[in-house]
Amino acid sequence: MTHRLQRTLSISMLTLTLMGMGTPVVTSLAATTPTTQVPKTPDKADPDRVPILNGEQMPETMATPKVPAAGKPGSRIALSKDSKGFNANTRDLGGYLTKDKTQAIKSGLLFRSAQLTRVTNSDINKLAGFSISLIIDLRTPFNHMKKKDALIGKATSKVAAIYSQSDDDDLSGVQHYNRANGGSIAFSPTALSGYHDFLTDLVNAQGPILYHCKHGNDRTGIATVLLMSILGMRNQDIINDYLMSNNYVDKQVEYTWLKTYIGQIDEKFGSLNNYITSPKGLNFSADQQAALRAKYLVPSGLAVPKPMPVSTPKPIEKPTPAPTPKPLEKPTPAPTVPTSNNPVTSPAPIHAGQPDLVVAKPHQAGKTKMKVLSVKKLKHAKAVHLKAHRAYFFDLHLKHKVGKSGKTGRHPRAKWQLIKQAKLRINGKIKTYVEVQSPHGKKRWIQLKDVSLIKNTANHSH
Repeated sequence: MTHRLQRTLSISMLTLTLMGMGTPVVTSLAATTPTTQVPKTPDKADPDRVPILNGEQMPETMATPKVPAAGKPGSRIALSKDSKGFNANTRDLGGYLTKDKTQAIKSGLLFRSAQLTRVTNSDINKLAGFSISLIIDLRTPFNHMKKKDALIGKATSKVAAIYSQSDDDDLSGVQHYNRANGGSIAFSPTALSGYHDFLTDLVNAQGPILYHCKHGNDRTGIATVLLMSILGMRNQDIINDYLMSNNYVDKQVEYTWLKTYIGQIDEKFGSLNNYITSPKGLNFSADQQAALRAKYLVPSGLAVPKPMPVSTPKPIEKPTPAPTPKPLEKPTPAPTVPTSNNPVTSPAPIHAGQPDLVVAKPHQAGKTKMKVLSVKKLKHAKAVHLKAHRAYFFDLHLKHKVGKSGKTGRHPRAKWQLIKQAKLRINGKIKTYVEVQSPHGKKRWIQLKDVSLIKNTANHSH
């Protein structure tokens, strides 16, 4: 009993001491209690980075395009529209032109849609008239079986799920594209596998294909962005087709969501093409992409020829009499070959009295010769600030420039971690670059001279 009393008195004295020092007891106890980690919130878009779609900067804003006339690219196939608009978003991708307008997507081969669970017999007969051979369901296997598509002619059906079932139950709106845990529609294992299978099925299909998710806008919309990018469509048409769903279904999509998706891909892979071809991305090779183009593109007949120079016809003149031929002159004797007794002299210029002509080589501006000499991973972390208004890049080869740090006044105050150090030879000069990581996990390459050391936790000096 005495032991317990002494322990109680000791705790009381400790409490009074802490309160006298101005330290709340709750704070002291909290310091010994494991804290629950706060979930990471989604990164905000980097203000210095503009998403790049197929080598071009995406516009800052885009409005939903107008509904095109029937039969034009983006127009819907007229099916019976139910109360929730499930049958209003069925479209043929045929008619979209490539960037150079020399080819177009062949009509009657590629159809995007919402789930085919509420179609009428008339709708089924209309779709069967397209001789669809394969229906690709981008929903989960559970939803594929729970809400089965109607049988369309002799078409077979398969699942290429983009979400896991837990994701499908939880995600909505922009969460499809940018989630707190980083497993967005672009990078989750299910999405990578699902879109790889989708594109591969397009190459191997023996006839027209229809693909869909639930409403035909998010998973199907991104599938169409990937497909149209590989086929070489204009960015304007790719974005318009993505936003066209807003004209046909109640469940809307937003342009900022597409920018978020492309921006995430830019940041991790450097470009959409890298994401499509990379083994860590969709793993859809250049040969497979060429096969896709050969299968679904046809000559458009709309190629714009280069304008030919128009020459003004000269007025017809009276023929002039032929000039009287001059008498033949004696041929000029060949020059004497110099011997050891005859000194060699420089030949006279072709045009006597005129300076020699010098043809200047075309100036090759903008080319930078760069070679990576060495890369090493730093064993001990260093905390640094980025100096204001310094250029930094996505990759080590300095091909994808992000912008300049400090434009918003945020970067100079943020604490970055040094990860790697590399030596580069740029136009004959040796320069040192370092890979740094932001508090949000973003990685950049920047010159070593453009960072300021905050805290040296190792024996390395800045």
